[in-house]
Amino acid sequence: MLRFSAHAAQWVADEIWHEKQTAHWLSDGRYELTIPYHESPELMGEIMRWIPEVEVVAPMRLKTKLVELLTQALQVNRVDD
Repeated sequence: MLRFSAHAAQWVADEIWHEKQTAHWLSDGRYELTIPYHESPELMGEIMRWIPEVEVVAPMRLKTKLVELLTQALQVNRVDD
């Protein structure tokens, strides 16, 4: 499950991420999108495209992979004092 900010929701809601996706609006304007999870670089690229407007809620494997990639990116792109 992916949870998008109210700001991003206006665009994400028009996208088809998977033919079996389900989605709903939250009362605060955020948008939750559930898609079947299959580990793929394309999915991770789509998620990364929406950072920081997206939260990976589940599955934990996907959330863990995202954190690993973001950590690696921070190490590579660190700003030294």
